[in-house]
Amino acid sequence: VPLADEGFRTIPIGQGEMLRDGEDVVILGVGPILYEALKAAEDLEREGISVAVANARFVKPLDTALLDGLAARFKHIVTIEENAVAGGFGSAVAEYLSAHCDRLKPVLPSIMGIPDRFIEHGAPVGLLADCGLTREGIRQRVRDLAAALQTEEKLA
Repeated sequence: VPLADEGFRTIPIGQGEMLRDGEDVVILGVGPILYEALKAAEDLEREGISVAVANARFVKPLDTALLDGLAARFKHIVTIEENAVAGGFGSAVAEYLSAHCDRLKPVLPSIMGIPDRFIEHGAPVGLLADCGLTREGIRQRVRDLAAALQTEEKLA
């Protein structure tokens, strides 16, 4: 597993890393939710959907080189975080893609995180499930995007 305990190592500030390569959709995330994203990507591979997974590592500064590379390869980027969607990591990615749309191919971001509504108190596992931040929630979001891509391709 790419996120396995490898001991301490120096990482460049502001630089993400690819954890898993894929062709159809990319999941770009921060934090422990990436473990679920990797499991979901493995499941989706068995369903015929090729999913790349990237660890942004940093919310600030954004790894703009990584974002540029992902935008060149993928039509859909799913951002995932255990944080508020409003003003969070996914919003920063969407703002970057929008600000640079003059030089990047059109990319449709899909942001997964804590919605901008009251969240009840409870066990973290249940709260994350309520927000769709589970292996199955991630799989369903990617399935929906892959289906949309197939529909677009048929219409083109």
